Amino acid sequence: MRATADGKTSGWTNDYNGLRTYCAWTSTSSLPQPRLVRHLDNQDIHAAETPDMIIISLPPSSSARATA
Repeated sequence: MRATADGKTSGWTNDYNGLRTYCAWTSTSSLPQPRLVRHLDNQDIHAAETPDMIIISLPPSSSARATA
């Protein structure tokens, strides 16, 4: 993917011809807060197909809570 910016606008091109999904936002907008749905036990996922995306999150540190 190639991106361009000229100070007022930004753009990109992608040579891939399959299904694509894009997400865009501004740095001043507010995104919804993630919420816990449920805890899962550890799983042996070595035989699973490769996921499209994974999200790894850590508990907030005490220094991050102090600055929030």
